[in-house]
Amino acid sequence: MNDNLIELQNIWYPDEYETTYIYTYPSFNEELADIMEKSGYVKEFKTKYRRSLRFLENLKRSCVMQSNLFECLNEAEGLHAIKLKGKKNIRILFSFEVVNDREVVILYCCFQEKSTKDYRDPKRVAKERRSKLIC
Repeated sequence: MNDNLIELQNIWYPDEYETTYIYTYPSFNEELADIMEKSGYVKEFKTKYRRSLRFLENLKRSCVMQSNLFECLNEAEGLHAIKLKGKKNIRILFSFEVVNDREVVILYCCFQEKSTKDYRDPKRVAKERRSKLIC
């Protein structure tokens, strides 16, 4: 990584989540807040999101073995998704990266999945955002 790492943010929506392992793209928290506030399912989402973050932090790369919560989108591209299933199926695209000799996770974007076609644009967005941060 280069100096662009300073652009990464901590998780602050729906509550601050203290971690030195998971970071977000600068606009991620606002985008997630927008989707969730409009959905009306903030309380349900909050519980599932925090649980997924804990799994991700504890299991690290092995999290993808939990196929009910995570999925590998394309190993060659290095993109994965957190699957938050409920009344609204929210997906969060992320990757594992090495920064200053330690592994971290970067959350790039989120969206509501209604069909498998819904992944097309978010995958493009995640790849673009990743390219801005990774040398």
